[in-house]
Amino acid sequence: MTDNALPENAPSTVLIGRLLDDSTSQPLVGLTVVASERDDGDGRVLRRAHTDAQGCFTLRLSDDDLRTFMAGASAQPSFHVDVTMSVWNGEEWIAKLAPRLATGPVPERVVLGDFLITVPSAVRTYALRASVVSAEARPVAGVEVVLMSVELGQRQALTSGTTNDDGEVELSYTGGPNASERDTDRRLQLVASYDDNEIARSPVLFDVHDDQRIRMVVPEDLGEGLTELERLQAAIAGHVGQIGLENLTLEDVELVAQRADVYPPHLALLVRATTLASGTSVTVDELYAMGRHGMPLTIAGLLARDAEAYRSALGRAFARRLIPVPAGGEAAALDSIASRMADWAGAATVNPTLAAPRWTNLERSGVSAATRQAFATAWVGLTGTLTERWTAIRSDPALEAAVPALQFTAGASMLLGEHGPAVQALVDARTAGQVSTLRDLAACDHALRRSNARG
Repeated sequence: MTDNALPENAPSTVLIGRLLDDSTSQPLVGLTVVASERDDGDGRVLRRAHTDAQGCFTLRLSDDDLRTFMAGASAQPSFHVDVTMSVWNGEEWIAKLAPRLATGPVPERVVLGDFLITVPSAVRTYALRASVVSAEARPVAGVEVVLMSVELGQRQALTSGTTNDDGEVELSYTGGPNASERDTDRRLQLVASYDDNEIARSPVLFDVHDDQRIRMVVPEDLGEGLTELERLQAAIAGHVGQIGLENLTLEDVELVAQRADVYPPHLALLVRATTLASGTSVTVDELYAMGRHGMPLTIAGLLARDAEAYRSALGRAFARRLIPVPAGGEAAALDSIASRMADWAGAATVNPTLAAPRWTNLERSGVSAATRQAFATAWVGLTGTLTERWTAIRSDPALEAAVPALQFTAGASMLLGEHGPAVQALVDARTAGQVSTLRDLAACDHALRRSNARG
């Protein structure tokens, strides 16, 4: 498996090899092969790759990478070089490789062959058996199951296999650097796919032991079954109760995910999408699709993307059956998403904090929709304290005149717990000259304040 950041069409030389255990001749799975300036791995890393289920790896080296290995290289490299490579298991260095490439023009593909590696005792091979069944407990054949190693901020495919007629597949992998006879020192997850569409994902597995057995349930009809989002919504339906998805805390998400046996990050995306879609023409499904496409589900993160990014996220989600196609059809959703996201930017609902005004109540400020849109776009791009942000907004000539009304309305919204009619009453009082700032409320007639609070 490759792990190289070269553009697909960039000039490169592909090195292909295989790592085998020198004592058993079995493939070494899930190890990392690093090409670097030094063979102990301490030099600058140029490229890296991971061994697959057959112990094979593929490294793509650019022309610049090759020149690094060549003393006095010319503009067009020619081969006579030892490529310094090392083998790692997690953070543990295992071995060095130094294949010598023959002199001559740079080839596009070099088969290095097999490397016999002396495996330290800490590197052990384990098995995991996955059983894939339908909701009716019938075995499902032909499902690809990928075994992922999951660490904080990093996911790595260790190996994969396809279920047999009994719906079973056995996956072999190497343990982590602190593996023992009883503990594989891996945090694992299984991802099941059919026709390149993900259909199920297991929870992250902790304290994994050798020969562990995992059961995965997939839709009855893999071709026409529920989408990922529909399965997620169906699984959690009986566990959320009257709370409402948008009100779930991080602790709630973890608890619901555990009870419903769903993938917590997907549930967290659904919660965030539900919050951001409230009261807008952009649907929960569409925002969920953007989150699954890698977009940050924040106002700033989404405003930073363009129309093509929105369409790409939706198109990919429809193709992979992550979300259902809306009643109006896929084409209509793709054609209208850019304009609907523009409308969403000014009306998106976010939790009120000192650094985030309530955009929906800003409609009551009397400021034009275009100015509110410009304000929202400028605001989410700012950092610093509340005072610093308002000062920055006030320095914008296009927004300066609108700041008093916007600031008063945002403050009133937070003061009154976002109660719309009460906010409108205070805005009307300001328009009538009864108050100019929120501080003036302290001098207002008691009856006026009670009337405002009642809305």
